[in-house]
Amino acid sequence: MSIVAFDAGDFLRWKKVEGQKKIIFFTPLGIGVVIKEGNEEKFKSIYHSSRKKLIEDFKILTRRPVYSHSNLWIEVGHAKAIPICDKIVTELQKTIEYIFCSFVILPPKEIKTVPVGGYGCPLEEMPTMKFLRALTPMFSYVTAWAHSGLHRLEKNEYLIHNFSSKHTTAWRDLTSHLVPKIFPRGDQCNEFISVADMIAYLTEKKLWDRKLWLEPDNIKEVWDDYDFYVESRFLDKNVLSKIRWYSKQEISTDNYLARPMVFMDIEGISISELGGGPIVSAAAYACSKGGAFEGFDQHVDSKKLRDGDVYVYAGREAEKRATSFKDMFDIEVLSVKELRTRAENLFG
Repeated sequence: MSIVAFDAGDFLRWKKVEGQKKIIFFTPLGIGVVIKEGNEEKFKSIYHSSRKKLIEDFKILTRRPVYSHSNLWIEVGHAKAIPICDKIVTELQKTIEYIFCSFVILPPKEIKTVPVGGYGCPLEEMPTMKFLRALTPMFSYVTAWAHSGLHRLEKNEYLIHNFSSKHTTAWRDLTSHLVPKIFPRGDQCNEFISVADMIAYLTEKKLWDRKLWLEPDNIKEVWDDYDFYVESRFLDKNVLSKIRWYSKQEISTDNYLARPMVFMDIEGISISELGGGPIVSAAAYACSKGGAFEGFDQHVDSKKLRDGDVYVYAGREAEKRATSFKDMFDIEVLSVKELRTRAENLFG
């Protein structure tokens, strides 16, 4: 059984019209990274040794256990983020069987609108460019679905970066024959998803540098010097019925979340407002356990808790909730300070 990790980003091209940037092409770009069977621990070992060296070489201030390209972009800038990501991928190339690329081709001049909804809600004609933009938050699992259609007979383990999406036939098809693991903030706490994120970022940049269009042969060309091979599948109007949402109801990933989950209940502060130590510690602790992490809202996330999860709190009311949940579930409860102590030396 091989691990296949999925993440997605944007691919766009623009030109200047009357001094203003005008987008002339846009699609979500999804990447799957297929790890050679039996190389999972070697992959992680190389990832972390490479990460430690690059932290020192590029003077990265925040010592994260796992980096997304956006973390790097914010901390050291685009010019340094590119070689860092490329060095990590280069070090890992012998542990990667192949990468899988997926994107969408729906020419707006040919297909002006896409029908969405219709099941329990009105059918709506959505402008094609707006539809393509809306695909980005859901494209990690759409890429997994596209890959599974070509590799259905293989018994792979699918790790998918968290997503938001209304119900689609693609999701129904995917989960009818396998059980994926969904990783909230996966590109910050899972080494495999981190590399999928980096490869999506690098694919866009390599094509830009060579002035190449987004086509399967061109994708293969820009990765030709690496030890893995490339598979591509573009999605067009023939699969619209699979990837367009037919309901306004959001997909629930509760039963597919990577476990253990590390939930952070920080009183009066959302996880998006946190920085530095607490986030890095949560990512490190989740990574060490093979799980993921996210913020905790009692009105939304109480139903997500499972035995074996980790509940991290800060504040009196949050501590009370932690005590209540510990009476109901077999979970580990830590204050933020305790979490930071436990995570301090996990990855260096």
